[in-house]
Amino acid sequence: MKRVATALVLIPLVIVILFKAPFPVFESVVFIVAILAAREYLHLAEATNLFPLLPSSFFLLSVYIILRACSGVSLSWGPWRHTDIWATIVSSLSPLVLLVAAMITRELPRVLPSAASSFLVIPYVGMTLSDLFFIRRHNGGALLIMFFFLIIWIGDAGAYYVGRQLGKHKLAPTISPNKTWEGAAASFIGAVVTGLLLFHFVEPISNGLVRLHLMESQPVMNVESGFHSPLPWLGTALFAAGINVAAQMGDLLESAMKRGAGVKDSGTLLPGHGGILYRIDALLLALPVLWYYAIFLLNHQLWFLP
Repeated sequence: MKRVATALVLIPLVIVILFKAPFPVFESVVFIVAILAAREYLHLAEATNLFPLLPSSFFLLSVYIILRACSGVSLSWGPWRHTDIWATIVSSLSPLVLLVAAMITRELPRVLPSAASSFLVIPYVGMTLSDLFFIRRHNGGALLIMFFFLIIWIGDAGAYYVGRQLGKHKLAPTISPNKTWEGAAASFIGAVVTGLLLFHFVEPISNGLVRLHLMESQPVMNVESGFHSPLPWLGTALFAAGINVAAQMGDLLESAMKRGAGVKDSGTLLPGHGGILYRIDALLLALPVLWYYAIFLLNHQLWFLP
């Protein structure tokens, strides 16, 4: 019951923030989620005796996300006009900074695991979540992100309920004993079907969101470029399939980290769902799929235009 109640509160809240929040508010929410998820990840690393550098990790992660958030915003002051380049510089130099910091503050056998576990928070949490900034800025980007969420959520629900009722063959017993191949198959099928239905009914869905005042106008779609041709349909199916496979791997990855750390949950912030990291673990590995699909749609003018 706690799991369902939490979902009933969170899902509408996420949808409202996604569509109606001013961009700085949306960025702030993503930033807070990233910091909370990073905190839980770093505590898992501590429990695994990897000795992460908490202050340095939080600082570098915060700087990286802020720079990514400013990317695309008109900044005319000196070198800060190209914040995306500075974000790349921060991510590139972070391993070296952390190695030096670990060398100074940790015993020699702990230098490498300390620096490595500290740096991982940037690609694992920072790079993935900050991809949402670019997509949300474009016309129809919020709708594309909502489709992404729905594909993951429905796939997750299929795995949970079908796995509990019909699951007999363990998927990864040493990592997550409750996950089954039957649940994974239900998740995959549910995600692909959901993706195909959402993109097939994109216009009535958009109209409904406009009527609910969640969207000001429909996303710009170039139908003449072949949005309804077989290739985009195949692309949609592959997109949903890629999201689901990555999401299931993300779920298993977080379970592996918890089991390796010897803890039941990464956190307790969300009743029935564990911590923030548990709730977004599927998103973290699936967001690169969304990123590249968004780039593909943008480059071929099939979905949203600046």
